Amino acid sequence: MKFDRYIDLLAKLENDTKFTNIILLELPKIKQLCKGLLATITHYLHGKPHKAYSCFDESVSGLSDFIYNSIRNRIKYPEEISLFRIRESDSRYLLRENIFHVPFEYRGFVRNQRFSINGYPCLYFGSSIYVCWEELNRPSFENMFVSKFRLNKHSAKILDLTFPAAQDKRILMNTEGDDDFRDFHVFKAVFKLILFPLILSCSVIEKECKNLFKEEYIIPQILLEWVTDSHGIDAIKYASMSLPDYNLDQSLFTNYVFPAKQHKNSGFCKHLIEMFELTEPISWNFAKSLNCPTQTSLNSKFDFNILNHMRSYQHTEFGHMEQVLNSMSFSKINLQKLGQ
Repeated sequence: MKFDRYIDLLAKLENDTKFTNIILLELPKIKQLCKGLLATITHYLHGKPHKAYSCFDESVSGLSDFIYNSIRNRIKYPEEISLFRIRESDSRYLLRENIFHVPFEYRGFVRNQRFSINGYPCLYFGSSIYVCWEELNRPSFENMFVSKFRLNKHSAKILDLTFPAAQDKRILMNTEGDDDFRDFHVFKAVFKLILFPLILSCSVIEKECKNLFKEEYIIPQILLEWVTDSHGIDAIKYASMSLPDYNLDQSLFTNYVFPAKQHKNSGFCKHLIEMFELTEPISWNFAKSLNCPTQTSLNSKFDFNILNHMRSYQHTEFGHMEQVLNSMSFSKINLQKLGQ
């Protein structure tokens, strides 16, 4: 089993630094987390979802300090994040609220997905327009609208389930002169190693796309429920499992889910409305006709493999769309206009 191999590797660490000491001290709790995750799946498969949730909660609570500390620590060195959404529509125009989360009165359209529970509206983002396109199974550009969102809440608490090992290694190699910044990233890597069983359990690629029930979604969906019960967490950050090629910088294929926190019979979650500003949704074809000032995109320097031909992401249509959105103005959805 993957967990057995992981535990064996941790047990072989030498206790010679403050970082390895943390991992070895937490090894009993890590073993308990692995055991608990497997038991959670067993309970769920035996038709006991409540017992599955209780088992998950008990397993994760042993390491909850690492979950919350990793979230709080990121406030010290905030990262710039890009949040994009796309939507298919036959309309000529879309309003800002048309590209927000599914309204509560239409919750019947919300389906089971990796981090989605039937009937439970959430706000989903991709770190690039490209990953949004892949997540929606490559919709036609003809009917596609795009929008960029911006967080108003700078201290938004996001549970990070990505594992960018190559990126962390590069950062550590280039920050030898900044001990505080270096320690911050080393501690972040240590927290990821400790929480790796949870990250792995949420990142299993589905075996059969046509199945209505997907065992691979059990832990992600229970984690989403756990986050909605934990008021200190606003969102989950996770790597996309929908790409044909993962030989890309992780900033191109990261997803975010912000669950609704304030439920009503209709309309939108006020908590989420207050968190974001966004651009007007713009149709793909109209955006293609626009000339926008050349800007440095977060993804501009990363190679993008298209049919084994490498080019800068900035020089793809996806990159161009992001530059168009970067040149547009942001504003909040008007709650009074919506009668909320």
